[in-house]
Amino acid sequence: MIDKSTLHHMGLQHGQDRWLFKDEHAGEEEETASASSAPHRVHFEFEKHMVRQMHSLSVICQTIRQDVNDIKEMLQMNASNDEDEEYEENEEESEADESNDDMLTCQMKKK
Repeated sequence: MIDKSTLHHMGLQHGQDRWLFKDEHAGEEEETASASSAPHRVHFEFEKHMVRQMHSLSVICQTIRQDVNDIKEMLQMNASNDEDEEYEENEEESEADESNDDMLTCQMKKK
């Protein structure tokens, strides 16, 4: 009797009920099963790659959003401080204008 490994070495493989050469078609069922698994595997690998890419992009996007929110908060605090300073400056200017107006009216009354 011939050993199985010898038959494999000679280029044969065991089919459902007989030995076939490896390049012969074993049957349409086996053919479709092996052919359909390869595209699914490629599709699955592509999906895994895309999920990884989307995850990394979402992490970057979240970081940028947080940075933008931090900047907005800083600008809002600075804007409120600037508004307070502007209000104080405007108040001082208006007081100075009022005192100048008062001086002018007094001078006009004297004449």
